[in-house]
Amino acid sequence: MADIDLYMLYQKDILLWIKDMYGLEPQRVLPEYQSLLEECRASGEYNPMRKYMFEPFRKGEHITWHQHETCLAINRAVNGEIKKISIRSGHWVGKSSTIAIVILWFLFCNFQSVVGCTAPTSSQMNDVLRKELSLWINRLPDEVKKLYERTNEYIRISGFAETWFARARTGKKENPEALAGLHADDLMILADEASGVAEEVFTTSESALTNENTLFLMISNPTRTEWYFYNSHNELSYLFHCLHFNSEESPIVSKKFVESVIAKFGIDSDEYRVRVLWEFPRIGEMDDKGYMPLFERGEVKFAPDISFIPNTLWIDAWGEGKDKSIRCGRDSYVGWVLAEEKKSNEKTIAQKTLTLITKYPRITDKKTFYDNFGVGANVGTELAYIGYKAKWCNNGEKADDPERFANKRAECYWRLKEAVKLWFQIIGTEAEREDLFKIKFKRNQRGQIQIMPKLEMKKLMGKSPDRPDALALTFRETDRPPKKENKSQNSEKYIINPITGEKIVKKHLSRNQRLPWL
Repeated sequence: MADIDLYMLYQKDILLWIKDMYGLEPQRVLPEYQSLLEECRASGEYNPMRKYMFEPFRKGEHITWHQHETCLAINRAVNGEIKKISIRSGHWVGKSSTIAIVILWFLFCNFQSVVGCTAPTSSQMNDVLRKELSLWINRLPDEVKKLYERTNEYIRISGFAETWFARARTGKKENPEALAGLHADDLMILADEASGVAEEVFTTSESALTNENTLFLMISNPTRTEWYFYNSHNELSYLFHCLHFNSEESPIVSKKFVESVIAKFGIDSDEYRVRVLWEFPRIGEMDDKGYMPLFERGEVKFAPDISFIPNTLWIDAWGEGKDKSIRCGRDSYVGWVLAEEKKSNEKTIAQKTLTLITKYPRITDKKTFYDNFGVGANVGTELAYIGYKAKWCNNGEKADDPERFANKRAECYWRLKEAVKLWFQIIGTEAEREDLFKIKFKRNQRGQIQIMPKLEMKKLMGKSPDRPDALALTFRETDRPPKKENKSQNSEKYIINPITGEKIVKKHLSRNQRLPWL
């Protein structure tokens, strides 16, 4: 076969190119499942497809069946059967490898072609252009490898630097021109982590997207219930060939990974839906900025205004410039504001805080937190001066789980949400409780949980959310649900007070006596 004939075959069949360049073939389907596989492909329903339908995956010999189906869709696109492809994909399934291979194939097979790549962040772009592209270029045969020249922002074909290249730009709302200005007879637009690419990026590049010679591919973990990628799987799905797979059925996703997500977040959580099932998060009452209420009314439990003995304290000095200083406390069961007063100096705040700590001896310096910002930092200094070393913190600092949360404030609020769903109760007036239901969150461009900033909350509420913020920030450290009473230890005779640890003889309790910690 002449080289030109083989080249033309490569243009129409990415799978043939992958086989010849890398020696990789798709996992073969077992004969007994061939008819079911064809039905799934014809209907576009991939959920019935299972790992056991294919021969075992062998690294270095196979591409996964997920990657195979993606390549089949690309073949259909270049042959004019479909135009736009949108893929719901997840972590640890070969997504970045697929993107890198598709870019190299398109550049190789189309003379003076251009590829425009975008992703929400520069780090995501670098992961593809630097790491994955370099890795897959190095695996090419030597005579092909030398065709590609690599820089931080470009992959160019040697000798055609200005007309034959792949370019990467971040797809932020502030950078709507990321995909604009791309022109070529053969053009590919590729969006990685497309769920976080702003709507404006795609609308600005509409002329390129409507070009008859444009291959358009989006691939993403489905983290957001808004913008272009979400719409491509919903009201705009008629314009797209959509693929949706499942991590449980991926041959390269370990069972331990799936089990770890279930153990950490629960099988009914949005994290399990997004990271394992590759489903979009559940939709609440979303506002025009993509924010949804953090707390559902049915899941919040309110305690009567009873006395409780806190073991954790958060100090919000002046509420970030507002006219009140707040101290919020909690124990394992219940919490709310212990004290507040109008603006005063840091010495007064420190002295009143120490009085409060003296009143509640279960509060220790290891369980006392203050915001190391502005007046809060000075309060911490004053406390240390009088011999009390509280823990300083910054609400905007990195979360313990940065993959899941945008910052520490978001992580604390989510811990409060999970505690409330299970066992935690909140004291306060009806108006104060209503403040909780005004707290909103969304997932940012990286899929992280983010709480609406204080300034925006103030516009929404007519005041700063100092009280709910203070309560949430008492959850800076993980807190376990209270242990159930061990019935093997004289459960017939005693009830253990979880606050003090003392044993209360049941017969000393009247029939209708209310236990203060319940």
